[in-house]
Amino acid sequence: MSQQLQIILPLILMEFILKIIALVDLAKRNKRGVKGEKKFIWVIVILLFSTIGPVLYLAAGKKDFIEEEDN
Repeated sequence: MSQQLQIILPLILMEFILKIIALVDLAKRNKRGVKGEKKFIWVIVILLFSTIGPVLYLAAGKKDFIEEEDN
């Protein structure tokens, strides 16, 4: 295996795993669980913007809900 491939292959694998994690998280959330409430836009961002897209979604695209208990 060439030295270049030994460097590039783990980076490609890491990017692929990051995209899968972001897409699975996005799929599990309802429409109100993402900023902008437009899941399709986030899919485009995750897929088109190499490593930055999934990181951007995971860091800033999710809304955190605090469920209030009825007393």
